[in-house]
Amino acid sequence: MKVSTIVTLTFATAASAAQFRITATSGDWLKTFPTSDNTPSVVLLDDHFASVYEQWAIEGSGERYTVRNIGTGHYISCSGESCVATKEPMAFSISSAGDGFYFVTDEVKGFTWSKAGDHLGFSEFDPNNKFKFEPVHN
Repeated sequence: MKVSTIVTLTFATAASAAQFRITATSGDWLKTFPTSDNTPSVVLLDDHFASVYEQWAIEGSGERYTVRNIGTGHYISCSGESCVATKEPMAFSISSAGDGFYFVTDEVKGFTWSKAGDHLGFSEFDPNNKFKFEPVHN
């Protein structure tokens, strides 16, 4: 399903990317942690404090955006039904779902971010798979 609503959040400025805590409808936050060999890591969803590892920079890429973890510098990238934090950026469309929530979608694949247990998944569009972007003020 293609979502056509334009995102009204200001994600990036010319000087730097806007930073957010990203929250699922369950109240769990997205976070990832560095790995010892700098390989891709799982993007977790839970409600435990994780400092810079739960902060994400949203960077514009035309009408699409990349999502970079402040603590690790890695980007969210999704393949199949899972998402990881990796050095390779993947661009997503971000569109309003109403009530301050957003759908994060790869419109080419028709998949959206989803909560898959305790980690970030990637699945066919479901209107319940939505996320809130809470600004982080440093």
